[in-house]
Amino acid sequence: MLAFILNACGWHLRGSIALPSDLRNLSVINNGVSSALDAEFSKALKQNNIERVSPTEASYTITVSDEYDNRRTLSVGTSGLATQYELTLEITYGITKADGTILVEPEPLRMNRNYDFDQQNIAGKAQEEQLLRETMRRELVQQVMRRFRYALLGSSTQSSESSSPNTQPPQTESLDTPN
Repeated sequence: MLAFILNACGWHLRGSIALPSDLRNLSVINNGVSSALDAEFSKALKQNNIERVSPTEASYTITVSDEYDNRRTLSVGTSGLATQYELTLEITYGITKADGTILVEPEPLRMNRNYDFDQQNIAGKAQEEQLLRETMRRELVQQVMRRFRYALLGSSTQSSESSSPNTQPPQTESLDTPN
């Protein structure tokens, strides 16, 4: 009963995305991305009860490429050593249907995190950096899955509107700015 109530109000476990219930399989193609990022995609699919299949078997394909992972110094202390770093993780992703229709054009997705660095606690800070990188990968995958969900919602809205005989074009609002 509690699960039903929580589900009805929109609550869900962290990391799960409310994808359409009829979505049973999905392909994720990784071109030039780390095995850690690939594992996060597999985990996200499993959490959503979606089977990861080859592109020939999939209804939809998410293509992920061009992973860029960087650390740069943000600030330096009086001793000339780094006291703060910025981590950057960027990927390019696109989403297509099985028939080749593009739902989301390939676009970059970037995440940045900053952390303080302590020369007296190098092992602890290295572990903190590793945890931040894991979190960033997980959050990037969640962003891709959310965008996939919205692309599906948009595509189903467009297809239902196009099948309706009295479809009106969407109204756009013009914003005039004073010169």
